[in-house]
Amino acid sequence: MVKLTQSSAYTHSKQKPVTQPQREFARRDTQPELEELQLELQQMSCELSARVEEMEWMNKALVAKEMEIAELQEFRMANVPSSLVPLVAEDYDALRDYPELKPYLLSDVTFTGTTIGAGASATVEEVLVPMGAAARKLHDVASEGKDELTFVEKAFMEECKLMSTLSHPNIIKFMGLVYPSGSRLPAVIIERMATNLHDLLLDSDREKPSLIMKCSILHNVACGLAYLHERSPPVIHRDLSARNVLLDSDMVAKIADLGTARTVENARVAQKMTACPGNEFYMPPETIPHNCSYNSSIDIFSLGILTIFTIGEIFPMNLLPSTYYTESDGLLRARTELERRSDYMEIVVAQIGTHDHPLIRLIQHCLQNLPTKRPSISEVLRLLEEAKHCARDDKNVLPPKAMCVREEVDDDLSRKVPYEELKGEHNCPPGVDPHNKELHLAEEEFSKVFGMSIHDYRCLPRWKKVVLKKKVDLF
Repeated sequence: MVKLTQSSAYTHSKQKPVTQPQREFARRDTQPELEELQLELQQMSCELSARVEEMEWMNKALVAKEMEIAELQEFRMANVPSSLVPLVAEDYDALRDYPELKPYLLSDVTFTGTTIGAGASATVEEVLVPMGAAARKLHDVASEGKDELTFVEKAFMEECKLMSTLSHPNIIKFMGLVYPSGSRLPAVIIERMATNLHDLLLDSDREKPSLIMKCSILHNVACGLAYLHERSPPVIHRDLSARNVLLDSDMVAKIADLGTARTVENARVAQKMTACPGNEFYMPPETIPHNCSYNSSIDIFSLGILTIFTIGEIFPMNLLPSTYYTESDGLLRARTELERRSDYMEIVVAQIGTHDHPLIRLIQHCLQNLPTKRPSISEVLRLLEEAKHCARDDKNVLPPKAMCVREEVDDDLSRKVPYEELKGEHNCPPGVDPHNKELHLAEEEFSKVFGMSIHDYRCLPRWKKVVLKKKVDLF
């Protein structure tokens, strides 16, 4: 017989055996909880199966999309020269010093191989991103093997950096960057434009823009300049020319080519900068000497030359300052910028028809020799707004060229006048030589015959002058 100690005996006496009814009661009490857990487990199993099926379906769709992209890339590589297929460089050498430009790097860009234009340092090619655009990239330079960017490459990257911060309807739109194949320098992607102002004015196959359209183009350029000059910090373009004014299909002008643009602390304070930074024909006299200093008025002067070119449609190529002999004191004195371009100013006046016009005043103010006498960009905008208003109300403006014939509003004459009859000598009053504009009839006689003064006659639309002459001939 086993003896139990006091402690073990006490413990053994406390443990009572579980009877069968107690077990059945405990089983009945936990049965609902077990059933709920089994139901939840079944639901989770169904959801897991559905998730697995969904993941399998998404995986199949992803594989199909990858195959589609691969086929598209093969198609592009088969239709585009391999040297023009854009590749993202593994080592962003050019962007190493420009980390703020990395978010603008694009990969889904295709070069079509079509060259739109070329300049002294860069070319413009057509690209698809996926819609039509243009890529401006530097010419190939001998920079292989160099650890640092060259001066030209740094200037190009600074231009990209500046363009990424600009947003204005009259400034060319920056869309991103792309690495062409085999290049360590990215190309800048810009919006595709229809033409530039230089080609629009000098291309004989294009229809020449009307005076109101020219005023609108100049106003667009001035708005773009105002945006640059009034930024914080201000930006001076320094290369405003007709080739750098791009036009879309709606003839909206946008300033492009900011390669020579310079950010300054104050646009009105002259600073030492590069001599003659842009096209020499557009440069003011203060940019000619060495160690020159100038301010934003350089763009105002260039806008004056651009106005002469736009209105006269003849490029003013007086480059170097010249002198002439004065009869009064017999001394040689320098000609002013307006005097240097007096021949072109006569063409502009002939195109407009009067010396008292906002465009004439604009040119005279912009071409002042002293930068302090040139107008501010706000004054330029005011003159161009006035010029647009005058051009809109100008009665001497010809009807659109698409109107080959025009019905007369006069009840006495119901016939139609051909468009060709509205040009040339019909614009001059009868008795006035169209070449030398000398009167052959006295003003009183003219008033008796036509019932109006010569001044009122000149204010009539050209087609009305034709009608009036034919009326007089009938009598």
